[in-house]
Amino acid sequence: MFSFEIYKTSVFGCKSLYVAQKACLLRAPLGQLARVSSCHNSYFRTERKYTTTNSLPFEFLKDCLSVNQGFPKMHESVLVSDDTISNFMKSYKTNLGSDKTDFFVHLCNEFGFKGFNEASKVCTQLSQTNEKNSTEIDAHLEKLRNISKPLYFDLFTMIGRLNDGVKFLINFRSDVNNSIQNCPFQNDKNQLRLLSLHLREVLSLWCSPGLLELVRVDWNTSASLLEKVGTNEAVHYVRNWLDLKHRLAHDRRCFTLLHPAVPNEPLVVLHVALTSHISDSVDLLIRRRASNKNDDGEVSTAIFYSITSTQAGLKGIDFGIHMIRKAVGNLRSEFPNLTKFSSLSPIPGFTKWMKRRINHELEGDGEDDTSLIPEQDSTLIKHACGLQTDDEMYTFLLGLVDNGEWRNNEQIVSQLSGPLLRLCARYLHDSKNSGGYAYDPVANFHLRNGAVMWRLNWMADTSLRGHQQSLGMMVNYRYYLDRLGKNSRTYLMDKKINISSKMDVHL
Repeated sequence: MFSFEIYKTSVFGCKSLYVAQKACLLRAPLGQLARVSSCHNSYFRTERKYTTTNSLPFEFLKDCLSVNQGFPKMHESVLVSDDTISNFMKSYKTNLGSDKTDFFVHLCNEFGFKGFNEASKVCTQLSQTNEKNSTEIDAHLEKLRNISKPLYFDLFTMIGRLNDGVKFLINFRSDVNNSIQNCPFQNDKNQLRLLSLHLREVLSLWCSPGLLELVRVDWNTSASLLEKVGTNEAVHYVRNWLDLKHRLAHDRRCFTLLHPAVPNEPLVVLHVALTSHISDSVDLLIRRRASNKNDDGEVSTAIFYSITSTQAGLKGIDFGIHMIRKAVGNLRSEFPNLTKFSSLSPIPGFTKWMKRRINHELEGDGEDDTSLIPEQDSTLIKHACGLQTDDEMYTFLLGLVDNGEWRNNEQIVSQLSGPLLRLCARYLHDSKNSGGYAYDPVANFHLRNGAVMWRLNWMADTSLRGHQQSLGMMVNYRYYLDRLGKNSRTYLMDKKINISSKMDVHL
């Protein structure tokens, strides 16, 4: 059934305009398409007037975009000189402060979508077209696609043709996303989200995996790139240059994806440990001694223990699976005996989820009829910690996150392992996001890539961050190369999480 909400998503958004419009047409009674014409352009109006303290960037913006209005699209690329575009980029960088919300709202108001009436007419024509007349339908859809493109789309195209244009747009989108978070007006937020979506569409094309080069980073890599690899590490903090050197040792590999238009700027960084088994502790991988080194002849397993997207402006563009597949190909060429590939991943949402569920239990407002802690585990925890009531047990569990002293008591650590591993397994397997997929973002990432939720590991990350995120637990996602496609389809289409027997014992 065609609706204006679908129309906004497919036409003003960035989700394959042609396909989305044709899908709507073929699934809807033709007369319903005309309803779009009754909608008013007020959806795109803001709740406040634009103000600015520095007009220079806006003058250059006008120079870039106003000249294109009224000219055929085929000529727009030659109407604006590179110098004019460069002047806008320089002015944007130097004359706007940290809060660029006003500028972005002005960009949307003055150079956003302007063809509402024309689009409504085309939709009316579509509603009157025989659905068997594919030629006429295609012509209307092509016209609708051109009408629906906002004027600022041309700005992105012109910037992208310059040498530093892609990097500028990555930073530009990062600024837009920051403005979305800080903007107090809902209609402004809606416009900025559309702006970000259009930027994501452009950047996903210009940064497609086929254009990216996999580069191995080692101690002989340039100092500037090494520094960026170290400072951008988001999973396991790099303390100093010596720490980074350990992560580039002979039994370690570090890869990054580079774009030819963004030289010496890593887009994604992957750290790999080469071992003889599937590791159950990141402490042994990154906080090791020289005696822990493996002999190259014993290497049979690659452990992906950190993958970091370094560019905030590329948020929502998934390079992870392409990085892993390229890295696997590189590693198998270097080490033909590699047979096992697995991650050793953090569980960033567990303690927040546990705290929220415990607070619901204490308030008598459980999310379902099932107790958060089964009776058998409740008895184990109470016995181990000298507790009497459920409320005491839940209060104790809340305190585990804020006070890590319990980790120094080996008996308590041992007796809590079973109940907490089972609780964490329920979080990973049963807790879902609004789309019905795994709630934990790292789990969702690996499962979408076709990995199997393979094993939970107790006290695998004893760092402060690891304790605060998941009480030190980590999980292995196993990559069976011959089953990646099947597993990914099962997860994405049926929302089924593939688990191993090692994981199943906790459920």
